[in-house]
Amino acid sequence: MLLALALAACGEAGADPELLGDRAYGAGKFSAAAAQYGTALAKHPGGRLWAKAAAASLHSGDLTRAGQAYEHLGTDDPTRVDEAADGLARVAHAAELAGDTAALEAAVLGLRRVAPARPALRYALAAAQARALPPAEALTVLPQALAAADDPRLVNTLLLRYGSALEQTAACDDAVLAWQAVLRRSADSALRTAASTAVSGCALRLGLGALAGGRPADAERWLDRAAANDSSSWTGRRALIGLGDAHRERGDTAGAISALQAALAHGAGGDSLSQLAAGRLNALAHSQSAGDTTLAANYTLGACTGLSVCPG
Repeated sequence: MLLALALAACGEAGADPELLGDRAYGAGKFSAAAAQYGTALAKHPGGRLWAKAAAASLHSGDLTRAGQAYEHLGTDDPTRVDEAADGLARVAHAAELAGDTAALEAAVLGLRRVAPARPALRYALAAAQARALPPAEALTVLPQALAAADDPRLVNTLLLRYGSALEQTAACDDAVLAWQAVLRRSADSALRTAASTAVSGCALRLGLGALAGGRPADAERWLDRAAANDSSSWTGRRALIGLGDAHRERGDTAGAISALQAALAHGAGGDSLSQLAAGRLNALAHSQSAGDTTLAANYTLGACTGLSVCPG
């Protein structure tokens, strides 16, 4: 009897991990089955083993590993994409029920990668509501979440977040469109304030970029928008200084004076933006001909207003 047991143990130890996984799966030992399939995959990865590992992990409650396995199934074996997508949808459903935010989000993103045409609107909405997503993931999840949302305030909140994700991925012009949609749709003061502030920040960035790129007309359009929300804020005053530069580039000297003096008027006097505006005004004054005394006086008046020392 002892010899028989020893031989059986040796046979079990030397058995194929896939076979051991199949036995464990059949006995309802899903965690053990998933571990054996993992060992088999390390030696011979393939669609058949990914499918088995995914099913075992899903039954054992390891939703993150199940989602990863189903995604591998879809990418490693294109003939089983539909099976992989169905599996990822089951993982997303189980994760939603379990409140497993990480697994839910991973399943939604995996489904998007494996089968982009397969909608996952409900699960995307659940993932978006569960937590704030990193920008790159938000750009994938939030459009689907928006398609599933039916509450107007939730839609506006998601639009606000979508704009922020676009801004953080250097798509400021598209972000402005999302925030403008919030301003058109919402009467909520908090949402409108957030959207207006965000529009101003992106408009300033776009305006200064256009100015640096030698496009003063585009710069004026964006900088006007940046200053319109609150010309007394840091963003608004910096936009006014940029407008002064844009007007000067286009030969509108009077417009440049007006914008720069407005930036000074909204300042506390002596702060960095006041110094910047004053420096611009003095530079303009020095560039004028000696006979243009009225214009030079206007520059000097604007440059010294509220300052103890005139820069330059």
